Amino acid sequence: MIQLPPNTPDLAELDYPKATKALIKIMNQKMDIFAEADTELAELQDNITQAQHNDAVALKAAAIAGEPDPGTASSDAAARAVLYQEQVAAHARSEVIRAGAAVKQSIEENKLTIIEQSVDKAELGAIGWQDGMLKLQADYYRLVEERAQSQDGMKMVSKMALTSPLVTFEGSFPVSGQLTVPIIREERLLGIIETIRKVVLGQHTETGEFNRLFNGSIGTFPSE
Repeated sequence: MIQLPPNTPDLAELDYPKATKALIKIMNQKMDIFAEADTELAELQDNITQAQHNDAVALKAAAIAGEPDPGTASSDAAARAVLYQEQVAAHARSEVIRAGAAVKQSIEENKLTIIEQSVDKAELGAIGWQDGMLKLQADYYRLVEERAQSQDGMKMVSKMALTSPLVTFEGSFPVSGQLTVPIIREERLLGIIETIRKVVLGQHTETGEFNRLFNGSIGTFPSE
């Protein structure tokens, strides 16, 4: 990329309001136009070196042949093409920035809807993460148990020395290492979500109601 990348919002994958979606589509279209213009600019800048080389070769050939200086038509044309394309790319970039500003404004106008979608999505993700990790842990212990049960015959063969003296072995085959499951409480994320729901969205949640009644302590009961 030759031009500086346009300053546009880093959008999440959300179900934006219809008006915002339309503006995002326009921004993406203008970004494509800018990308094409910028790519062409890079190619034209590369052409300057080749044009200068061609002019140098033509100059040398003319001097050897006793002909007039052929000039720098190739280099001049290449440089002029770059100047023109720089303006095209700069204009395309400004159009992207303008479209991005419109998207930002639309997001600001619909921020409560977007915030609610964001916290809902994050909360579902946290719950899915917790459920998945618990299932992984349960599956691990189940597989370890099934593995141990599958070896009961080998343990009996070893203990009763049924393969002795041809083969002797210890009938214990412990698992090497252990599965480490990360902490899944998600206290910070869920705490921020709880605060946003209460302070920004004005929502009453089960956790918030519990804290109101019990002052955040399991050992304290509400007064009559």
